[in-house]
Amino acid sequence: MNRRLALIFMAEALLAQEADDKIYNVGRDITPPAIISKSEPEYGDEARKAQVNSTVTMSLVIGRDGSLEDIQIVKGAGFGLDEKAIESIRQWKFKPGA
Repeated sequence: MNRRLALIFMAEALLAQEADDKIYNVGRDITPPAIISKSEPEYGDEARKAQVNSTVTMSLVIGRDGSLEDIQIVKGAGFGLDEKAIESIRQWKFKPGA
C-alpha cells in the first residue's frame, strides 16, 4: 500500500538589517521565500505497519541565505513521521524572501 506524508510548514523570512538580524512575517512589502528544490519525506516502517496517513505541520525560519533555521514541529503525526519530515525538509533549498 502506497502511503503519503504531507508536509505543511509556516515560514518566516529572515532578512539582514546591517548589525541586527530580525525576523519578518510575510506580507505587505515582504515577499515569501521560494522553494528551489525539495524532496518528499520517506515513509518509515513504523508508520507503514500502522497504516498511518497523516500530516506534519512545522514552523521554521528561512535565513537570508536560504538556509533553514529553528525547525519546530507544530503538530506532529507520531509513528516516526515527525523525524522523517525533519530529515526531508533539511534537504530543501530556498530562495530567501525580500
